[in-house]
Amino acid sequence: MNSNTVSQNKTGYASIDKPWRNGFSKEVLAAELPSQTMFEYIYEANKDRSDEIALEYMDMKKVTYGELWQHIEEAAKGLTAIGVQPGEIVTIAMPNTPEFVYLAYAVNRLGAVMNLIHPLPGEKELHGYLDEAESRFFFMFDGTYNIIKDSLKETTVQKAIVISPAQSLSGIKRTLYKWAKFPKLDKSMCMTWTEFLKNGEDVAPAYFRKDPEAMAVISHTGGTTGEPKGCMLSDTNENAIAFQVRLSFPGHENVPGKSMLVVLPPFVNYSFCNGIHEGMGMGMKICLIPNYEIGKYHEYHKLHNVAVINSIPQYCQAMLHEKELEGMDLSSLMYVAIGGEAMDSDIEAQFNDFLKEHGADIKATKGYGCTEFASVVSFTYPEVNFPNSVGVPLPMVNLKIVDPGTTDELKIGEIGEVCVSGPSLMLGYYKNQEATDDLIKVHPDGIRWLHMGDLGKVDENGVLYITGRIKRIIMTKGLDGNVTKMFPDRIEKAIQLCDDVELACVIGVRDEERINIPKAYIELKDKSLSDEQAVRNHILAYCNENLPDYQVPELIEFVDELPRTPRGKVDYRALEESDIKSA
Repeated sequence: MNSNTVSQNKTGYASIDKPWRNGFSKEVLAAELPSQTMFEYIYEANKDRSDEIALEYMDMKKVTYGELWQHIEEAAKGLTAIGVQPGEIVTIAMPNTPEFVYLAYAVNRLGAVMNLIHPLPGEKELHGYLDEAESRFFFMFDGTYNIIKDSLKETTVQKAIVISPAQSLSGIKRTLYKWAKFPKLDKSMCMTWTEFLKNGEDVAPAYFRKDPEAMAVISHTGGTTGEPKGCMLSDTNENAIAFQVRLSFPGHENVPGKSMLVVLPPFVNYSFCNGIHEGMGMGMKICLIPNYEIGKYHEYHKLHNVAVINSIPQYCQAMLHEKELEGMDLSSLMYVAIGGEAMDSDIEAQFNDFLKEHGADIKATKGYGCTEFASVVSFTYPEVNFPNSVGVPLPMVNLKIVDPGTTDELKIGEIGEVCVSGPSLMLGYYKNQEATDDLIKVHPDGIRWLHMGDLGKVDENGVLYITGRIKRIIMTKGLDGNVTKMFPDRIEKAIQLCDDVELACVIGVRDEERINIPKAYIELKDKSLSDEQAVRNHILAYCNENLPDYQVPELIEFVDELPRTPRGKVDYRALEESDIKSA
């Protein structure tokens, strides 16, 4: 980003004036997105770096880029041998392992589609994913197999490949893992990764270069409704994110060979796209963590000398309390990106102080996006990293704020629904045109715009601020008897300013007189605190001072830990369901 750039607005409408573009160089704004498959994208970036490390796996495995191409080809031969065809959907349920990376890009080279799913869902959910995609081939880690082994034959799957997270380990660690955990397979339809590779040894891979605009990945999300849906993403969608981040990444020319720590599982497209794919697109060393453990960042940092992390607020906040990090040198950190959900401004300030105290001359970078946009819409740069903001759009992204429920654009500074467009906008939801049409609208300008479901505003310099969630607006009645809107996000922020509060989540509870009343579920910093009533009184006093009367919580419940979605966000829907059941 160029510094000291101030937009000279012409119309007052963000999507026309695009004030954020003033911060990018002419070279960045003129860059053209290459028309490539995902494999071609990472290969072109690293074809001359064969001897440099591409992957690190725990403390046991290092894979060079040259070896990576070989492993991808071996996987492509195995896929060809079992009969994978161009355009076919191959379902993958795996954690971050080298085998996942080999498989993902091999599927892509054959022109097939990856259906990335949670590796540990329920049995019924697994059946739903497989049957919806009509997958003949299913790659899973052994934990997934233990869930579905008794009913695998009831699905569309014809051949399943079961892979141990210890596959890339060596010596006694691999032996002990397999002896202790690896299940006995039904050989009539299952094989191990080793058997899969051996089966393809004498087969020529059936490479097929498909149209980069066609579907390449199905990545699942709860979207704005909570019901899992498959986002159809093309090679262009995925490459667009990696390409734009590389273009605008501060100091990107210095990151080849540096370590990118991948902490979230690959079924989260934020992790696959902004971790694995983006990182390799910049020539980085991808450090794969199959099961990230809170409280062990010090071990990961020592092992990998981490330079870049794409993380979530929960993991960053935990680092503040990790005793083993006290006095530890973290000066190798060049970039810590935080996405998934909003980070409390006080925690953000504490985390930035923490980084400085540990020798890292950076501030946390906040991002905003969703799977429907392949991941990132905007993120902060050093010059536009303001409290409570989520930065500016990527160079090829356009942004507008509209009057909720319409396509009418509001002026800069006004609050409305955030809408975005650009080359990373998904093709649509898989087999769900109705949901697609609810989310993606063709506006009067003839462009497909994604309605994010978030309330926000853009300032005169193009910086985006998210102020609430449309879907979480709750109707209620104030003391004056008038029906009005209640914003859980605002109540949560107020509660979290109280010294004793770690985290809060607010839901609406049905009430005969007021329609809904606010109920707050609260995690305390000190779980052993005995005088909960005093804390409750303090919270209510603060809320009474800082919120309208109708937004002051009428019910407060303290919990040891708030529920999380598989993607690490606070699961307010689970609290709503639990509250209904207990009513």
